[in-house]
Amino acid sequence: MQNLVKDYLQLVSVIGIPSIKMVTCIYFTLLALFKVNSYLFCPKQQNMKSTLLAIKPTIVLILIVLFVWGCSQKTNVPPAPPPPPYDGPRLSYLQDIAPIMERSCAPCHYPAKDGRKEPLDTYTAVKDEIKDVLYRVQLSPSHFRYMPYKSKKPALSDEEIQLLKDWARSGFNES
Repeated sequence: MQNLVKDYLQLVSVIGIPSIKMVTCIYFTLLALFKVNSYLFCPKQQNMKSTLLAIKPTIVLILIVLFVWGCSQKTNVPPAPPPPPYDGPRLSYLQDIAPIMERSCAPCHYPAKDGRKEPLDTYTAVKDEIKDVLYRVQLSPSHFRYMPYKSKKPALSDEEIQLLKDWARSGFNES
């Protein structure tokens, strides 16, 4: 069994991820056919009934794989157009973003203030986590991933959220 998994992983790595569904279906179908072939032409088998009972799990596996593969849809959604270039005022982390983060994210995300959550107290940390920050501050306050957590701090205003978006679009200026 380990050799089969190793062969499969090699096959997938050679062909690539976009066609992994097709490779998986073909691989398991061929594997099942070889298994059926060995049962059908094995001289130890007494009759057709015992052969069918022996290959029943393989047939079920083939049907499940084909069903899942056939039912999944490939969506060809065109990528979203890039946002227009930022042409507003120059924004900086130190002057514009750090005060928002300090007001809304401390102490939980500030290790110096005994915060034990993902640190958001430096330029690099905020820059690296900006997508997650923007996602979570725009959720409904009743959502379990909404930030600030359980509204312990005031929610970010629409202007502050737009400021974070504009800072990201403007190239993450530090000072």
